[in-house]
Amino acid sequence: MEIVSTIGVIGVPLLIIGIVEALKEFGVAGKWLRVAALALGVFFTGLAIAVSESFIPVDIQPYVLGAVSSLAGGLDAMGYYSLFKRVTMKDRILESLDDKLDKAEELYPDLKAILRNVG
Repeated sequence: MEIVSTIGVIGVPLLIIGIVEALKEFGVAGKWLRVAALALGVFFTGLAIAVSESFIPVDIQPYVLGAVSSLAGGLDAMGYYSLFKRVTMKDRILESLDDKLDKAEELYPDLKAILRNVG
C-alpha cells in the first residue's frame, strides 16, 4: 500500500486547499477557514494512514478511496467551473468595452489621437 501513502502525501494538501476554497465560496471566513483546514488535515492524514496500515478492513478500502476520489473530482469540477466563469466574464467585459469605445469614436472622431497623447 505504498502507493496509497504517496497519494496521501500528495493528495491530502490538494484536497484541503480545494475544500477550504469551496468553503470560502459558501461564506466561511477568517479563523474558521484555519480551523477547517486543521480538522481536514487531521482527518485526511488519519484516513490515509488508516488505509495504508490496513486499519480499515480491506473490504471497505475501495469505498473509502472511491469517496475521496469522488470528492476530489467534485472539487476539480468546481475549480474548472470557476475558471471558465472568470474567462467568459472577462470576454464579456472586453466586448462591452469595445462596444463602448466604438460608440465613443462615433461621437468623438479624434478620440484615438487624444488617447495616444494621454498615454
